[in-house]
Amino acid sequence: MLLKENCQYSLLVPTSMGVRITPVNGQPVHRGGMFMMQATSAETNVATVAAYLGLPVKVLTTFVKGSPIADFIRGELRRRNITYEGPEVAQGGPWGYRHQINIADAGFGVRVLYQGGWGFAAGSDLGSIPATFARALDNAKSTARRLSRPIRLADKQVHTGRFTSPCLVDRLAGEGDRVGGLTPDLGHADSSTMLGKRESEGWQGRTTRTSSGSVRWICTSPRRARPSTTRWSWPST
Repeated sequence: MLLKENCQYSLLVPTSMGVRITPVNGQPVHRGGMFMMQATSAETNVATVAAYLGLPVKVLTTFVKGSPIADFIRGELRRRNITYEGPEVAQGGPWGYRHQINIADAGFGVRVLYQGGWGFAAGSDLGSIPATFARALDNAKSTARRLSRPIRLADKQVHTGRFTSPCLVDRLAGEGDRVGGLTPDLGHADSSTMLGKRESEGWQGRTTRTSSGSVRWICTSPRRARPSTTRWSWPST
């Protein structure tokens, strides 16, 4: 692949941008109470990788005039060190122009390069990773059969890595997560009274009773390095 030299930008991306709303902590949409909004498009997702590596990247897109979503998209692009350029169009009436809003489960994507052809597939169920990979491979094979110029990756050193989540407790696993009959809770208890203190290595919290009478354990340091012995201490009566 031959690239032009002495250019102002390493990557120039025309795209149409919208926002995606997904539940936090990997929850499905029907169980999510808190949602996170991200500015996204297939093209800018790729461009973000180059921008994070320090390369100059520019996005060409259209913004809806006076839309707070448009302001959010601009801010997200600036945060990713991506410059942008594009016209503003008036919103118009109820059926006028709007930025697309997509509500979806949090998930993962798989990209496969097979004989010069790219294939992509996505999913939200971690149990379907092998099937998702198979779909991505099938898509790559289909693409490879139609390419006149196969895609080749640059001759660079391959880097591999592994990430281990610090969360060791599956809060949806049921009764196995309950400690001493108390359910771990990362939220806050309203009108609560201090009942006790739970201490463990790398993980501390307190037990409270809410105004409704239920008992909660409030985690004050949610990151836990490794399993450890838990000690409960209660105030004297």
